[in-house]
Formats: sequence, C-alpha cells, structure tokens
Amino acid sequence: MVFCRGGEDAFCSFVTDGAHELLCDIPVDRGGKDAGFRPSTLIEGALAACVNITLRHYAQTRGIKLSDVVVRVSMNNQDPKKILMEQQVQLIGDLTEKEREDLLQVAERCPVNKILSGEFAFHMEESRSDIKLEPAPKKIFA
Repeated sequence: MVFCRGGEDAFCSFVTDGAHELLCDIPVDRGGKDAGFRPSTLIEGALAACVNITLRHYAQTRGIKLSDVVVRVSMNNQDPKKILMEQQVQLIGDLTEKEREDLLQVAERCPVNKILSGEFAFHMEESRSDIKLEPAPKKIFA
C-alpha cells in the first residue's frame, strides 16, 4: 500500500509506503516544475527494476557469471486499447548462449511483468475522513 499527498508546488506529489519516499511531478510545459518522476514513468521504472532485480537474483542463486544488467522500458500507448511495454535487456558478463536464453525467459516472468500482463479492474471511493498514513511516513509528510 502506498500513500500520496500533494506538495507545496502546484502538481508536486509525495509518495510513500511508510519506509521509502519518492517525488512525482509533471513537466514544466504542463504547469509543473519537473521536480520528480512522471506517474507513468513509475510504471516503466517498476517493470525495469523488477526485471533487473529478478535477473540478478536468479543469476546469483545459480552461480551464473552475470556482472550487470541494464534494462530499458518504454511504454507505447499509441493504441489506447492495448498498451505495449517495450523492453530491452542488456546482459553483461561471461555468459553462455544457454544462460542468455534462460535469463531472457526468466525476465518475462518477473512479478511486475505478471501483474501488468493481467486484467485490471479499479475501485475508487472518496474518503470523507482523514486517511491514516500507516505506517507513519518518516519525514515528507511531517
């Protein structure tokens, strides 16, 4: 669960899970200050980070000599009915072709990839009372 609250600037928003914090904003040409991630960029970032972490963890637990992974994710939403998450993965290390193939298959099974591949439904309701920020954020909402 995450919580988000507006900041002092027009569109700046602070996001926390109680232990970690990040800042979102919109570009200057849209009235923001470009002081943080765009919200849609966080979706790309979540997928890129998940692929990166999944591959490094998989390689480490299997003794694969993967020295680094670079992941690029771009959200292509030209067709609003089907959003394409374009991913490029650079595997760095002394790897066999079999290891490279295995790693790319593992990348497709990262948890965020599974979530984004599923069907979504949304429920929204207005809270007319204070939303309890639990666990309590460290500092940005103080």
